[in-house]
Amino acid sequence: RPIDKKTGWQNRADYYWLAIIIRLFRPLIVWLDLISFTNSEAMLVNGRYIGQTIEKIYGKKTTELCAAAYYQPLHRLKLRPNAAFRGTFRLNRRVVRKPYLMIANRHEPQKRFDYVIEAFAQVLKKYPDCRLVIPGPATAHTPTLIELTKELKIEDKVIWPGQIREDQLQNLYAQAAVHCYPSPDEDFGLGPAEAGGWGVPTVAWNHGGPTVTVESGVTGYLAKPYEVKDYAVQILNLLNNRERRAKMGEAAWERTKAKFSWEVHLDGLEQEIKKSIQN
Repeated sequence: RPIDKKTGWQNRADYYWLAIIIRLFRPLIVWLDLISFTNSEAMLVNGRYIGQTIEKIYGKKTTELCAAAYYQPLHRLKLRPNAAFRGTFRLNRRVVRKPYLMIANRHEPQKRFDYVIEAFAQVLKKYPDCRLVIPGPATAHTPTLIELTKELKIEDKVIWPGQIREDQLQNLYAQAAVHCYPSPDEDFGLGPAEAGGWGVPTVAWNHGGPTVTVESGVTGYLAKPYEVKDYAVQILNLLNNRERRAKMGEAAWERTKAKFSWEVHLDGLEQEIKKSIQN
């Protein structure tokens, strides 16, 4: 992907060695990859966006079968307009005060957290009491991100809780005002579906996988690639109207349930298995 070529794989030693192996044995690996994929009964892909790319590379029709996320029982969602804007809770010895934005992804250059951090600095001009929460274990890239918050003089507004438990992550989703998904070249991106499972809208770029998982203006917003100012505007569109944000969160929950649930995923997988057996 363009983003991989730009940033490299300094955070992933396994990818680095894989790249060397591919360079040494490229003809053999390309052939093995081609026959192993195209000789299958079905080529299942994570949505239309990456499906078109796969079809172009391999010259064979694909079948959409998106990855799955859990949707929570409706009564557990915090859909009241003020629910994501009032209150506090503890997270790894830190007190998180609402409202807050969140990113739930690996600390890698490819994920471009810097887009959100720069947009957040603009959001703070109108909402100085807002926070940005970025969980996950630190990597070699994390200090660069922390340094950016210092350059922008917003380090006291960004919370780095480190590695958190699964139940803590789910609670973080549940109480967020906005889920931010800044990856610029994502093949699919499960984050918006996971946030939608908690009734939380997402702001992402109008490019790549999020065009499958986010319905702009309905379950969140897709900003102009890669204009940080417009990304900030879309976040503000959610923060400025609490009732609209709650309505879009509910629509995100409906979308996760209808398109990205485990029931939908397993039903589709079962159908493909039955077709293969019949063939």
